[in-house]
Amino acid sequence: MLCEYCVKIPLDPWALRALPEYETSWSLGSGSRVKESSCPLCKLVKSIFFADQKYGGNDWTTQSLADAPEVVLDWYNDGGQSRRGAFTVESVNQHYLCFGSGGEAAVKAASTKIAAFNVDDAFYLRPGIRPRISIDAIRGLWLSTCMYSHGPDCEAPEALSFRHAFPGLKIIRFIDVMDECLVEGRDFRIYVALSYVWGAVQNFRLTKVNKKTLSQKGAFRDIQARLPRTVQDAMVLVRELGYRYLWVDALCLLQNDHEDLEAGITVMDEIYERSCFTIVAACGHDANAGLPGVREGSREQSSLVVEVKPGVPMGVETDWELLFESSVYSTRAWTLQEFLLSKRTLSFVNDRVYFHCTLTENSETCDVHPRPTVIDSSTSSQLMHSVRMALPMEDFANILLHYTQRVLGDQNDVLRALAGIIRRFSDRLDYPFLQGLPTGALDIFVLFRANRTVLHRRPSFPSYSWAGWAGGVMVDGAVESPDVNEWLKSKTWIIWYQRSPSGVTELVWDKGKYPGLINLGNKYIGYWDRNPFEPPRGCQVPNNTAPADNFDAVLGARPYPLLQFWTLAVFFHLDHGTMDVFLASADITRDEGVGCGRVWMDGFEEMPFFESRGPYEFILLSERGATSYNVMMLEWIDGVAERRGIGYIYKASITRSSTFNTQYVSNPHSLPLTTILSAALASGLTAFDTSPYYGPSETLLGTALSQLPNHPRSSYLLITKAGRIAPTTFDYSPTWIRYSVLRSLQRLHTSHLDLVYTHDCEFVSPSEVLAAVRELRKLRGEGLIKYVGISGFPVEVLANLAEMILSETGEPLDAVLSYGHFTLQNARLGGTLERLKKAGVDVVLNASILGMGLLTSRGIPVDEATEGESPLAKWHPSPPALRVACKEAAGVAGQVGERLESVAIRWAMEEWARVGKDVGVQVEGVGKVGGTVCGITRVEELEETVREWRGVLDGLKAEKTSNKDGDFVSERQEKVIRLAREKIWPALGEWKDYVWASPGEGFVNERKPEEMGVVPDDGIVAAYEQHKDAS
Repeated sequence: MLCEYCVKIPLDPWALRALPEYETSWSLGSGSRVKESSCPLCKLVKSIFFADQKYGGNDWTTQSLADAPEVVLDWYNDGGQSRRGAFTVESVNQHYLCFGSGGEAAVKAASTKIAAFNVDDAFYLRPGIRPRISIDAIRGLWLSTCMYSHGPDCEAPEALSFRHAFPGLKIIRFIDVMDECLVEGRDFRIYVALSYVWGAVQNFRLTKVNKKTLSQKGAFRDIQARLPRTVQDAMVLVRELGYRYLWVDALCLLQNDHEDLEAGITVMDEIYERSCFTIVAACGHDANAGLPGVREGSREQSSLVVEVKPGVPMGVETDWELLFESSVYSTRAWTLQEFLLSKRTLSFVNDRVYFHCTLTENSETCDVHPRPTVIDSSTSSQLMHSVRMALPMEDFANILLHYTQRVLGDQNDVLRALAGIIRRFSDRLDYPFLQGLPTGALDIFVLFRANRTVLHRRPSFPSYSWAGWAGGVMVDGAVESPDVNEWLKSKTWIIWYQRSPSGVTELVWDKGKYPGLINLGNKYIGYWDRNPFEPPRGCQVPNNTAPADNFDAVLGARPYPLLQFWTLAVFFHLDHGTMDVFLASADITRDEGVGCGRVWMDGFEEMPFFESRGPYEFILLSERGATSYNVMMLEWIDGVAERRGIGYIYKASITRSSTFNTQYVSNPHSLPLTTILSAALASGLTAFDTSPYYGPSETLLGTALSQLPNHPRSSYLLITKAGRIAPTTFDYSPTWIRYSVLRSLQRLHTSHLDLVYTHDCEFVSPSEVLAAVRELRKLRGEGLIKYVGISGFPVEVLANLAEMILSETGEPLDAVLSYGHFTLQNARLGGTLERLKKAGVDVVLNASILGMGLLTSRGIPVDEATEGESPLAKWHPSPPALRVACKEAAGVAGQVGERLESVAIRWAMEEWARVGKDVGVQVEGVGKVGGTVCGITRVEELEETVREWRGVLDGLKAEKTSNKDGDFVSERQEKVIRLAREKIWPALGEWKDYVWASPGEGFVNERKPEEMGVVPDDGIVAAYEQHKDAS
């Protein structure tokens, strides 16, 4: 009998399919209730949790079922096998609660056939699994439908001859399952291939000695007991399905003939792809597991459904991919291309049989779909799509991600076991691979790094390739860039050469060898034109890109080609206090401990190289983004550099401290930032705004200020932010906010912060902002912070939050920092100011007065040809038309001898000084004025900004002493206002006061719920708590 929860669910596809989407979820109560329930439907739900734990699906399942506050059952019209409709348990994926076939409801549906809802399709889960598989279903339904209905998509590529089909193969052998002997020839035959796991079984193999005997009729019958059970069952299955020839690697390649074996392995991908279908033996751990259901007694009969109420059978169907991925078969490297390249597969997984082809899938647990559904990205694995190479760079990276996690019996097979797939990608891209790396996009794939593991060296392969390292890797490059070609053109510069073991040097990529590629248009992916390298300021580099002639290393000692090239080398230390020994990563630092980037190390557990304190050599590979370079860590051995890690270094960390691939030069003790800060303080600018999100900004600022003995801490204000970790990662939990502030105190070398904002608060919920503000106020109570504020882009959100915080806490915010909303292009902050005042906000500061680079002479590039010239172009959220309008405004300003940035700075500073004075800052001799936050990277920028600000203050002072009614406007500001009204705003047109959305459409916080509040174990919080207790 159904429980009081389940009885409310309409267990009827007619009713379910007619429900609106928002009414297709039902609560089953708490997990503890479900666990103890005797309701048949609850029991099925409980079995989903157990199945999920067994097959390694989700992290929170059976063990926490009793503690789950609520279990929710959802109905999906396109859920389940072949998307015919099923229930799922919320947050538990790949397990489906389905309607069974054969019940009274299914019979009624079949007779009614209401076409509008296709309800007869929803009753598809069979009553049970029989002891023997259905040969008739496999042959008469699955295989025949594919062969006679699907066309070329499911057929092997056409070959003109045996030589074209199997290049390099002299003959091909098969097991003749009818005559039970070995046959060979050079003709085309219809055959079945077997893909299986050898394991530790003593496998009978073909040799030069037994080949003649095995070629006699009945030979395999005589040695049947010596064959692994999987091979025996495969022979039986092929014979019963009406086929004659079976290909098995151990019995069709001469295992003690190197030439024969190599020739067969080289074309093994073709053998599987050209088979009529491939038997995939994914049950058990070795070749003796057999094919359950082929022989009598090889599996038990089992029931799949239970009657949850009279006439309604239901059961649980687990997605075949989850079962498949949990098999030993899926952990072996060789089986990857065998499975992916087969056009049709008959898979034995978890004592069940599944059929897949390019277009459809079938299972013996489910009735054949009356209208087979074409497989798409939602119903088939990413790997099966990757081998189709629609997005070659991304697809190959995805295959490497999965392949490198698999087990190899012989490490020297690492490239051979993937050779077929590599060859297909090479054909698709129309250029060769070098040691497993595409030569036309080498800069992308040298950026591989360990994927949640530690890599170990494979000495037979180069360290610059993923093949040189055992362990799972991921490609940490521009593989997912919307325009790979543009990234290669604008963000890379290295001209790669390869030097063979014999000493011959040639270009890795020589576009002269591939003149036809230019005709491929958008289909071509790789290098073509390259932008020249722009070294960091102060670094002298030669123009030479050709490889050096003198080469002292012993080349013959390595069986693979070396890479030879020019780039910039820099030297840094590792911060062992930030070392993650499980992921082999650490922060990169200068001599004085300033954070400069991070590196993921290779061979970390086996090489004494990392026991040193440095300095370590890093070479610049490409631009990672606007603020950093991709770098490779090196160790020199016998005149040749070996890769020891991959990472990134902030561009700001590389100044005058590097030479072009020669000797180490010590880093300067005084950073350029010191000069800027000294000039700022001397000019009367005494507040510095930073954030932990701005890379090494806090560390650099804190170090530079500590080097200014004539400026005590009381002479300036330090302002920072908390809550934003990365571009799409936010954590406003009280635990993280506290940790962030304590870390900022340490980095800035201060005992207190004058003001802390929550950073970009529009990206999180109001409740999260409220919790963060409350925690900041606790820290204020502990003497670590003086004032608390919020920052963000949409002014409406800022006003809403200010009002909410006042309402919820009874205390107003001290400050609000608004970005880009009081500029020459967009002045919407003025219209929201009254709300902020009424919410009791004491100070409202205006930032990003140049619209994050929009309102400059250079602007933000629009077209692809110039986009690479500015790092802002990649991330700036402005639409192209706005960029064009601002560029036209810059031209208008230039016609009257003005730079747009000078006009924009002066207009915003002076207008906000007046408009925002009621929520402004106190200035001696002037009174309260609206405050502006400006970003400064060079002394020249500082001087220009100070000059404009002094002009603003001079005008305000004159106004204060003037007897004129109304505002006193200086001659300079009058010119700026007139230029804005008469020239610039008309040029902006409809884009005046335009605001882009923040966050953008589709934004998702990448910080998972279980990661919220998880802070590094770096001793920062513990040290503070210990200090507080001692005090």
